[in-house]
Amino acid sequence: MKTIKKILKGIFFTFLALVAIFSFLYMYTSGKWYVAKTVAQDSTISHIEIDNVVFHAETFGSDTARTIIVIHGGPGQDYRYLLPMKVLSDEYRVVFYDQRGTGLSPRVDASELTLQSSIDDLDRIINYYAPNDKVNILGHSWGAMLGSAYLGQHPERVNKIILAEPGFLTTEMSDEFMKRTNGFAIDLSFQNIMLISKIVFRALHLRGPDDQAIKDYIYSSLMMTPIENHPMSGYFCNNALDTAKMHIWRLSMVASQAIQQSGMNAEGKMEINLIKGVENYPDTVLFISGDCNRFIGPDYQQKQVNYFPRHKLEVIHDAGHNMFLDQPEAFYKLVRTFFKEDS
Repeated sequence: MKTIKKILKGIFFTFLALVAIFSFLYMYTSGKWYVAKTVAQDSTISHIEIDNVVFHAETFGSDTARTIIVIHGGPGQDYRYLLPMKVLSDEYRVVFYDQRGTGLSPRVDASELTLQSSIDDLDRIINYYAPNDKVNILGHSWGAMLGSAYLGQHPERVNKIILAEPGFLTTEMSDEFMKRTNGFAIDLSFQNIMLISKIVFRALHLRGPDDQAIKDYIYSSLMMTPIENHPMSGYFCNNALDTAKMHIWRLSMVASQAIQQSGMNAEGKMEINLIKGVENYPDTVLFISGDCNRFIGPDYQQKQVNYFPRHKLEVIHDAGHNMFLDQPEAFYKLVRTFFKEDS
């Protein structure tokens, strides 16, 4: 009987201690934390609606020029970090859009977010802005993966395409990716645990603007905060996240998880084929990579280019995953030269 009382007493005081810690952290992290409103809350944000799907989108350049569709990374990121590419609007009509359910596009249920829905949405965007013409595509990271998948399904809609450091395009390359990144395991040092805890508790203070705000705050903060040995650091020069130079509006945890899960089998292993049909595209596919990237840099992309019958790989020196920010002069020279080549 005494043993049971001691156990219950121990449970009671442990519970009190946890409540005290929770209360302290909640009070300690109080403040005005927020995530950006989407088109659903602010209709003045530039947007379009296609087939009852709303996208945050904007264009730069002449409506009569060849259209470039810029596809952002993720899944679950937004196009803010790619806006420097509007420099191409002196020669092209440059289209940016936040993919369904992420960035400043309205949040949607996870059931609407799959790899195929992302491909279908890209087709909607292309048909909206260039219904009667082929387009140029410039995809980065996950956006390059999406561009490859689209090329395989709709080669007739593509004039020229650039894939800037796509992630894995096949199951085989997914396995290679996981080996190199170690599954993006976070270093659970005391410093990182405290930093992550602060992020989570700050998120608990959010009140809107929608029911995904807390998840988005946590995801955005974890992705962008330079925690010790950040699992994303290998993408960038000197293995340092703070060299990424990225600016974002709002990432989506739900979109990231749902789209990734749509490419997994019942055992949770990635089974993906984003190159099916690319052999039907008659022109060259340009890959661009930064030599600082130790995860999916030049050696990784050298394996992926071979999936395409006609391909070219260009490497930018002293550049990481965001090569267009690290070495913009070299990047845009490659882009302009390639897009001007005869189709």
